[in-house]
Amino acid sequence: MIAEVAPVPAMTGRVIRAAAVDIGSTSVHLLVGEVAGGELRPLLDLSELLGLGARIEAEGLLGPVVRAELAEVMAGYAAEARRLYADEIVFVSTDPLRHAADAARAAHEIEGAARVPVHVLDQAEEGALTLLGVAGYGRHGDLSVVDIGGGSTEIVLAGPNGIRKVVGLSLGASRLSAVVDPDDPPTAGQVAALRDEVERVLAGAPDLELGEVVGVGGTAYGVARVATGPGFGERLVDRAGIDLAVAIAGRERSARVAELFGLNPRRARILPAGAAILDGIARRYGLERIRISEYGIREGLVLAAARDGLAWRDRLTATTRSESTG
Repeated sequence: MIAEVAPVPAMTGRVIRAAAVDIGSTSVHLLVGEVAGGELRPLLDLSELLGLGARIEAEGLLGPVVRAELAEVMAGYAAEARRLYADEIVFVSTDPLRHAADAARAAHEIEGAARVPVHVLDQAEEGALTLLGVAGYGRHGDLSVVDIGGGSTEIVLAGPNGIRKVVGLSLGASRLSAVVDPDDPPTAGQVAALRDEVERVLAGAPDLELGEVVGVGGTAYGVARVATGPGFGERLVDRAGIDLAVAIAGRERSARVAELFGLNPRRARILPAGAAILDGIARRYGLERIRISEYGIREGLVLAAARDGLAWRDRLTATTRSESTG
């Protein structure tokens, strides 16, 4: 998927152009943006749905063929970032390279192909960057960010002084789909199995007071599109909307869901699991509504790289001061 934004008025102040790539369990995503005064203007948005998480769940590693495909995509992203004269280029990985047995080899091959090192984030760092992408720099009130990925879910609790806690859950749309292996569309029994597995994992999660909740990530946004209709922009999803998404994902073939709601077919295939996760989190923590945002880890990474350059990770760790559980 490619998206280049239309020209907008020039930004004021010193402008830094940064590129961020996130290697996730479902997709690999590039964002190039300009930052001035803490404000981000996107320039280029690219994504490839490689399904790395499903491969790792099945085999425990990526393997040479998938690693070669990943390195090729990353080299292309680096070339695009250089074409746009990015001052900073940062590659990160979340769940896939935290768990793949050949993660070190994959990172080495990516660096050789793209000439950019790969930073494998822990869950606290992932949560800090996601919060930064959603809320930006500066003070904000009580806010909780729920990031549903392909391999894991992070819940970030923040207050006026920054992050208070990051909770990591081994619960993601790709991982859950691999565990239950539902048909397309899933049977009623398979939908129940998805929900039972979500409930099992969440039973071990800590009790939390979440306050205002923002959901991020492709899974949450896909559920929101089914709940509220196709289109772009921020959305507010209530319990009835989540129930609707669960029902549609449980009765329609993924190709039909993709066609109706403008989703990538591979993301639509894991939508039943994603809907079950969002529904389970809403029930576990008594959430009546969730604001779904398109912003997240990549926007946070662009902001961090633009502000701190090569020191972005050290500054992030030094200023987060979060409690992390997972």
